[in-house]
Amino acid sequence: MASALESYLALDLEEGSGLAKSLLDRAASEASNRSIIDLSRLRNRHDASTPGALTPAMTAWYTSKIGGARGRAVAELAGQFQAERMPEGSPQSTFLEVACDRVRSANLAEMIDQTIQFLDHNRALLERFNTARLEFNTLEARHGRKPTPPRLIVYILGLLALVTLEAFINFESFMKVPYITSPFLATGATLAVAFAIAMSAHFHGVIFKQWNYLFSPQDPGDRSHSSRKGDAIRRLIAGGVLLTVALLMVAGSRYYYLREYIIQARILGSAPPSMLGGITFMLFGNIVAYLGGLMLSYSLHDHDPNYAEKDKEYKSATKKLDRLKRRRDAIQRAARHGLDTALSAETKQSNNTRGPNYALLRMQAGQLIEKDQKVLAIILEYRTELTQAMIQAGDGDERRFLLPDGAYLELAPASLDRQLTPRQYAAEQITLGFGSGER
Repeated sequence: MASALESYLALDLEEGSGLAKSLLDRAASEASNRSIIDLSRLRNRHDASTPGALTPAMTAWYTSKIGGARGRAVAELAGQFQAERMPEGSPQSTFLEVACDRVRSANLAEMIDQTIQFLDHNRALLERFNTARLEFNTLEARHGRKPTPPRLIVYILGLLALVTLEAFINFESFMKVPYITSPFLATGATLAVAFAIAMSAHFHGVIFKQWNYLFSPQDPGDRSHSSRKGDAIRRLIAGGVLLTVALLMVAGSRYYYLREYIIQARILGSAPPSMLGGITFMLFGNIVAYLGGLMLSYSLHDHDPNYAEKDKEYKSATKKLDRLKRRRDAIQRAARHGLDTALSAETKQSNNTRGPNYALLRMQAGQLIEKDQKVLAIILEYRTELTQAMIQAGDGDERRFLLPDGAYLELAPASLDRQLTPRQYAAEQITLGFGSGER
């Protein structure tokens, strides 16, 4: 009676064989399937009974034609390795490829479970990031330009400079107003005027920059247009009132300032300064300061406030996600290091536990792995025919495949599963275990 290994090796997998054609002939039928094709779970990538990333046709063919014979051959050979006569107290001899696949499977399961926990704990942040990215990209496509960055510090410093300039211009005049009886009152009046002009410049600069957004509908279904327009009109009026009151206060203080000099000039018999000219010059200085603040406000705001806000939200979410990615990358690197260490330990043990039949068993293992390569070659040929048929039908860029657990290596996956186009699936790794197909 033939052994399980001999039965597996006896399978006819040559080109044109009935066994090969029984899979390859299904390519056209599976390619014509217009629904999403569910692949076998990636968690089974190193499972000899049901490899990962196979289509339903591949899985059915492998399970019915290959899996049973191959599984029995692997189990038989693994048992022969363990049955090797070793010195008393020594570890058992092992079928190295089987031992390494157990290690790989455990590591893969751990990384997939870590990804599930990552998604459970950080789903809200991932959703915020994806929403912010989508909203920002939509506005970027609409405007066709980069947003004006909200340089808040520069803006605040600019307005403070305006307030300081206003104080230098107006303080001395307010000191001459008879109703202002102390430097504290003069300082308060000066600052009130300065802040009024700064706020007026802020209101008007923003409204002028965002005029189209505030006074025109952004799309046919824009229901907030009337409320934006009303708010803009109120801010225009408020800014105008603040500017008018501030300039009237400046004109009044300049009147009292010049009146004193005019009286002194008449007493001394010299030419008095012009009241109209002095007030006009003072008002001109304040208007220049207002225009400076208006230009600052205009230049540091975006035409579309939503665009600038979405840019800010997207950048903030990106920074948080980057920190999350760095932590996840460190965890993944630790897992890969653990895998390398465990595989090295299995290799070392295998090298140190060689029984009298080791050479023969390794030869048989080589025959089994060579047969695996022929199985894998048929599966890969089928995949090539399948994906090429889809590409020729114009489906090359459509997401036609769903790979469960496929996103476990992504630093910030939106889901544990991955959707693949035919081109992406054609590049996906398929392995039968034992390192067959590993890259």
